[in-house]
Amino acid sequence: MIKTALITGITGQDGYYLSHLLLNRGYRVVGLVPPHRQPNLTKLGTLAKAKINLGWEPQVSFEELLEKMVKTDLERLKSGA
Repeated sequence: MIKTALITGITGQDGYYLSHLLLNRGYRVVGLVPPHRQPNLTKLGTLAKAKINLGWEPQVSFEELLEKMVKTDLERLKSGA
């Protein structure tokens, strides 16, 4: 099974280098890009072409994703997991 890494700051310096490192190690990399950082996708070069090549479009907004992540974290804290 292929490991998947979620990088929340993929357009930043650390996210850029981490994405390349993980891809070279065989990971599938998923990056979150807030709307105000969309212009920074050009820094990722061929990594950003996945959206174009695969026809990928987000199913939820960045805000919705954050809301779901926070909700899940709170539920886990309440359950003691």
